[in-house]
Amino acid sequence: MKRSSLLLALFASILFLLACGEDASGRVDGGGSPDGGGGDGGGGNGLVSVTIEQPQEGDNFAPGESIRFVGSAVDTRDGTAIPNDALRWTSDVSGQLGIGATIQTALPEGAHTITLTATAADGTLGSASVHITVAQPPLEVTIARPRDRDIFQSGTSITFECRVRSNGTPVQNAEIVWSTEAGQFGLGATVVTALPDGRHQVTCTATDPATGDSGSDTIGITVGEPAIRIDHPMPGQRFDLGSTIEFRSTVLTSDPPPHQVVWSSSIDGQIGIGQNVTTSLASAGTHVITASFTDAMGTTVTDSIEIEYVPANRPPVVTITEPANDGATFTEGQTVTFTGSAVDPEDGDLSASGRWSSPTQGSMGTGATAAIPAAAPGKYVVSYEATDSAGATGRDRRLVYVEPAGGAPLSEQVTSGSKSRDVAPGPAGVWVATDGGWIYVGPVSATVGPGDVGLPGGARPQTVASGAGVVAFGSKDGLSVCQGSPGNLGNCTAYRGRIDDLLGTTEVLDVVVLADGTVVAATKKGLFVVEPGGNTRGYDGGDWNGADLVRNLALDGGIVWMATEEGLRSYDPATGQFTQYPDANLANRDLRAVAARGGEVWVGHDQGISHLVATGATYTWQNYGTAQGLSEPRVLSLDLDSKGVVWGGTDGGGALRFDPAIERFLMITTADGLASNVVNGTYVDPLDIKYFATDAGTTVWRGQ
Repeated sequence: MKRSSLLLALFASILFLLACGEDASGRVDGGGSPDGGGGDGGGGNGLVSVTIEQPQEGDNFAPGESIRFVGSAVDTRDGTAIPNDALRWTSDVSGQLGIGATIQTALPEGAHTITLTATAADGTLGSASVHITVAQPPLEVTIARPRDRDIFQSGTSITFECRVRSNGTPVQNAEIVWSTEAGQFGLGATVVTALPDGRHQVTCTATDPATGDSGSDTIGITVGEPAIRIDHPMPGQRFDLGSTIEFRSTVLTSDPPPHQVVWSSSIDGQIGIGQNVTTSLASAGTHVITASFTDAMGTTVTDSIEIEYVPANRPPVVTITEPANDGATFTEGQTVTFTGSAVDPEDGDLSASGRWSSPTQGSMGTGATAAIPAAAPGKYVVSYEATDSAGATGRDRRLVYVEPAGGAPLSEQVTSGSKSRDVAPGPAGVWVATDGGWIYVGPVSATVGPGDVGLPGGARPQTVASGAGVVAFGSKDGLSVCQGSPGNLGNCTAYRGRIDDLLGTTEVLDVVVLADGTVVAATKKGLFVVEPGGNTRGYDGGDWNGADLVRNLALDGGIVWMATEEGLRSYDPATGQFTQYPDANLANRDLRAVAARGGEVWVGHDQGISHLVATGATYTWQNYGTAQGLSEPRVLSLDLDSKGVVWGGTDGGGALRFDPAIERFLMITTADGLASNVVNGTYVDPLDIKYFATDAGTTVWRGQ
C-alpha cells in the first residue's frame, strides 16, 4: 500500500474511534434516540455512560468456569445512576446472559463479544462491549498445595505442589518454575522450602517441552505472624437477602485467645467482633467482607473476600400460550405450532433462550416458537422451559392429539366386558385371550371357549398365538393346538395331561408359534414344545441354568426369547440349545416381559425396561425407568414397532412408548382413550397399529 493510502486509513480509523466514543477500557458513551442511535430521542441529547468493570478486554476463561460480570451506568444529563433492572448483559454467541449490575454465569467455548446495555428512564440507550475468549488452555496448570490465602508460621517449610495437564491428560515432563514477587525460588512439580515473612503471590509456570505450550497459576499466601485468613464464606459465595451468614477466621498470633477480630462490610460497615461471628447483613448488593486483627504490639493484619447478598432468586415464569389449553386436536399431516413466553423476575424476558422438547420428538429447538411439521397420528406432550442466570428453571407443558387422516379414531375399543390377558396376530386381525374366552377380531368374528378346543370348561384363557395354519390356546388348565382359521377351527389337540406329565403343571402363561408350526409354551414349571407331527418335549430350569418359571416369550428370526424368574434366556428349536445372558448390571433379573425384533431385545420388570446391548461377544444392559418418565415401574408386556420404538403395558400406569433415540417415556392412559391403566398384553401389527390387552378390554391405538 502507498504511504498516502496508509495515512488516509489511519485518519479514517481515528475519526471512527472518536465518533464511537470508545476507549481502551471498553467504555462507550451512547445516547440520543431510544434505539441507541445518535439522534434526538424522547429525552433530548443527553448521554448514558456505561462501564464494564469485569471482565476485562481480552480476558480468557476455561470452559465451564463461572464468569463474573460487573458493570454500571450513569445518566450524565442529571448524574443519576441507572438502576440494576435497566442493565442488560448479552453475548453475541449466547444471547441474553442476565440483568443487573452483577451477574455470574458460564459461557460456551468460543470468542464472545460481551455487551452491557443501559436504558435510561426516558428510553435513551448506552452500551459498552468487551471481547473475551472461552477456550481450553493449551496447558491446565493448578497449584494443588498450598491453598490460596493460606497462612504459615515464620520459618515453616512449605510444600509447593503443581499439577500440569493437557486436555485432561497429565504432562509428565513439564518444565515447572516457582516464583514470587521477589523472583524464582524453585524448580519441579514439588518444592519444599521456607519463604520470608510477609504476603506473597506465588506463581507456578509450566511449559510442555514437546509442544512449547505454557500456562500458569497464582495464589496468595502469608508467612509470619500476625496473620489472618477468612475461612468462611468462600470468595464469590452467594446468599439470599435476609439469611444468616457464619463468618469464620483463622488467626496466626502469639497473643493468647480470645482474638478480637473485627468484621466489616464495604456497604454496611462493622458487622461483628470475634474470631467467629454469625449475623445477617443489612443491605443487598456485592459486599467486600474484611476481617481485621490487631495484635498486642499494635500490628494490624486483614483479609478480604467478596460475596453476593441478594434477594432470593425466583425461577422464570414460563407459559405456553398456543395452543392455549391441553387436549387440542389436529389432523394427521398438519403442522402443529407452539408459542410460549418465559419471563424471569430478575433477568427479564428469556423467551429467546427457552428450550422446547417432547418424549416423541426429542429436542425441538429454542426460541419463542416450535413446531411439529406434518404431524403423525398420536399423543404429543410438549415442554417449554427456560433457565435464568442463577440456574433456576421454569417450565410449562402442553398436551395435544393428532387424529389419523381418513376418519379412523386415534383410539378404539375392540373388546370389552371382560379382562383381556393377551393379544396376538391372526390371519387378518388379532386374537385376544379374555376371561370370557378367546376372541378373534378381524374380517370375521369368532369367540372360542375352553370346551370348544378340548380343554376343561372352567379353564381360564390366558394366552393365544397363531401362525402356519395353527392356533394355540393357552389357559390356566392346559394347552390346545388347533388347525384351521378363525371361524373354521378343527382337529384340536389338548395337551393338559402331557404338560402335567413332563413339567408337573397345567398352567400356561404364554405361547408362540414358529414358521413351521412348532408351538412353544411358557409355563410355571418350564418350557413345553409341540412339534408339527405331535411330538412333545419339556424343558425346565436345569436345562438353562436357572429358575423353572417362564413368564413371557418373544419370537425373532426363529429364536425364542424367554423372560424367566432369573434373567433372560434364549432357545433355539433347531438345535434344542439354550443360551444364558449375563445380568450383572440388569436392573431386575425377575423378568415379566420380553420383546425382540431384528436382533434388538428388550425386557420388562418391576424397575422398568432394559435393553440388551451386544458388543462383539459381550453383553451388557441399559436400564430405563422412572428417571426417564415412566410413571409405573412394573412393566407387564412389551413389543417393538418397525422403527425400533418400544411399546408396552404397566401395572396401573397405562401403556408406555419409549424411543431409544430420545430416552424418554410417553404414557398413554384412560384419559387418552385406553380401556384400563392395567395393560397385560401388547402387540404391534405390521402397519404399526398397537393393540393393548387391558383389565377392561382391548384398545387399538393408531398413534405413532
